[in-house]
Formats: sequence, C-alpha cells, structure tokens
Amino acid sequence: MFLRKGRALTHGVENEVDEDPDLEADGFAKARTWYYDPRNPDYSALKAELVAAVSRLLEQRSGNAVAITTDSSFMTVGFAVHSFSDFATADDEVLWTVDEWDSWIDDDEMDAAYRWLLAYGYNCDDPDLSYEVFRENVLRILQEVLMTFSDEWKVRLINVAGDDCGHRWSVPCMDKEFSDRMMSWI
Repeated sequence: MFLRKGRALTHGVENEVDEDPDLEADGFAKARTWYYDPRNPDYSALKAELVAAVSRLLEQRSGNAVAITTDSSFMTVGFAVHSFSDFATADDEVLWTVDEWDSWIDDDEMDAAYRWLLAYGYNCDDPDLSYEVFRENVLRILQEVLMTFSDEWKVRLINVAGDDCGHRWSVPCMDKEFSDRMMSWI
C-alpha cells in the first residue's frame, strides 16, 4: 500500500506502508479510498472527484462562464468562474481566454483530482498507454464533467495552457451559438 504525503497541490512524497497501518495514530485522517492500479487508470475516479469538487465550488459562486484548466502536460487541474454582463458585447479575447477572467478558485478543492493526475501521469506502468492516449482520456473526462453543468453556464471551457486543443474539446459543451463564436475566434 502506498501513501502520498504533502501539502495540497504538491507532488508530495510517496511511501510504502504496511497493509494495515495505523495512520490515524500518526495524525492522518482518511478522506477517501481509491483502488490504484498503475497498469489501468480508473478515469471514472477522476471524473467523480472533479464532479464532486466543482459541484461544491459552484454552490458558492455565481456566474455564467466556467472553465476547468490544466497545463500542457495534463498534470495540474484548476477551476475558474466568470460573470459576463452581456455576451454580445463581450470581447472575444476575454471571453475565450480564461487567464483574463477575474475569479480563480482556490485549487485545494481540486487536490484529489490533481493527485489522481499525478499518480497516473507519473507512475502509470501500462506499456500500451501512450501519453497521447492518456491525454485524450483526460480531455474526454474534462469534457464529460463540463457537460453535466446546467445551461445557465453559457460558456463551458476546457483551458489547456498554451494550446487550443481544450477549446476544440469544449465545442460539445456549449450551444452552437457559443461554440461557433469560439471556433471563429480560434
């Protein structure tokens, strides 16, 4: 059994522990249980963590635009919300560039999903799972999560730093008016 220790949103240190350690005696509190198989990434666990985190976050926020963000290596995950007063007059550079939004949400809520990405991104032992396949599967999960949001969230983006692939994967997450406008901007 492995235990990863470290502050939220750090890679942390992984230690092998006894099969039945008394972690609570060492000051740990169990937050969740995952079955980790380094040869078979469980993307449903990633999706469940993301849905739970963003559902909690959206209860505390109002707006009409949301984005799940990651970096070009797909080893981070974050969340942003924005309120546009009028989409018709909104500047496309602000509308489709999440870095221009004003409400970034504390990433510690996304820590479990982040640790899932690190566990499989750095430690996957499946020789048949290429980085490209891993990346596509993560994008598919981000897309599925955004598609669970209600229509009040008009803009639903996957933001991949330095790459427009996230915008392209965002197309089915929004209605045609917004996705056409975004693709014209790209």
